[in-house]
Amino acid sequence: MYIPRLFIDQHLSDLYGAAFRVYLAMCGQQARVGRNNDFRFTIPEMVQATGLKERAISTALKDLDQRLLIERQKHSGPVGNRYRIIWGRRR
Repeated sequence: MYIPRLFIDQHLSDLYGAAFRVYLAMCGQQARVGRNNDFRFTIPEMVQATGLKERAISTALKDLDQRLLIERQKHSGPVGNRYRIIWGRRR
């Protein structure tokens, strides 16, 4: 599993708790599908991977998205959203 340099340089000191756990779980998912591919990750899968409650995961995803650490493509229904870890600065 790889941790993006952007995360280490800019967010390691201030990202903690649920957001940190969700981000690490997402890095693991990203490693499974390849660095440049989107991946599906449902809230129930995140609950199982992190041990967090759904509300904490939703809040963490919003935080990660606002910090530009992830890209999120929202899809309603059982399909689940698609995500990608941001490896460097977005333009």
